[in-house]
Parts: sequence; structure tokens; C-alpha cells
Amino acid sequence: MKKIIILVFFAVYSMQAQADARTDKVETLMKTLGLVEMFEQRIQMSKVRNEQIGKQAIKQILEGLNPPAEMQKKMTKTFLAYMKKVESPWTSDEIVKVWVKYYGANFSEKELDQLIQFYSSPLGKKDVNESKKAMANFSQEFQEKGDKIRTKALGEYVTDLKQIIKECTDCTKKVTITP
Repeated sequence: MKKIIILVFFAVYSMQAQADARTDKVETLMKTLGLVEMFEQRIQMSKVRNEQIGKQAIKQILEGLNPPAEMQKKMTKTFLAYMKKVESPWTSDEIVKVWVKYYGANFSEKELDQLIQFYSSPLGKKDVNESKKAMANFSQEFQEKGDKIRTKALGEYVTDLKQIIKECTDCTKKVTITP
């Protein structure tokens, strides 16, 4: 019985050691590819961008509706709190763990070693550098296109809100909000 327990222990320990080695290799590959750095940059850029979009949106809403000053303060505070709630909560470490789970499972340790070797070579490093440059321009282009779409949609939303208020025959009645 003791021999079986010992064999099971070593089998489990061996499997865990292999999984740890694979995880280490995928993380090394990710660092070599610059993915960890890219994830960290994207997280920061996303926070800054969401803040910019949020401020632009609330400014446009308030200008369009022109509510009293006190209501503007409350609406701004509420909207900024909403924007904070929808901000991505993940860290780059969490993203790496998920990447390891889905990416690493598809490669043997030998294949991971070969990938690390390639991306550590001059050609591999050039590929990584050129990909980073292309990704920056690629992201910028789609961010600008997305900004145009969001700005237009927000303007239409404000126009629709104005129309709702304008068409309201008795907006002075107390409104009951149900959850």
C-alpha cells in the first residue's frame, strides 16, 4: 500500500513539474515576444482612453441637455463612477496565466524551446520589433475610427434624449423608478 501511495505521489509531482516547466517556457516565450510588455501597455492605454472617452461623453451629454448645475455635478459623478466600474480589472499577470492556459497547451516542450530559440535569433527579434511597430500604428488607426463612431453615436444619443425631453408633456410629475 505504501508503494502505491509513493508511486501516486511521484506521478502527481512529476506531472506538476512538467506543467510548471511548460508554464515557465510559455512565459519566457511571451517575454521574448514582448507580449507581457504589450499587455501592460494595453491595460494602461485602456484606462487612459476610457477616462478620455468618459469625460468627452459626459461633457457632450451635459452640453446637450443643459441640466441645472447641481444635477450636472451629480450626473458627472455618477457617470465617472460607471466608467470606473467598467474598466478592465485584470493585471498583466492574470492575462499571462490565461494565455499560458490556452496557448501553452498546444505546444510540446520541444516546440516551445524551438520557438524561444527562433524569437531569440536576429530574425526573430526583427519580427518582434516590426510587429510592435505595426501594432502601434494598427491600434492607432482603429482607435481613431472607433472614436469617430462613438462621437457620432453619442451625438445621436444626446439628440434623442433632447427629443424625449421636448416631447414630454408633463415632465414635472414625479417619476417612479423600479429596479
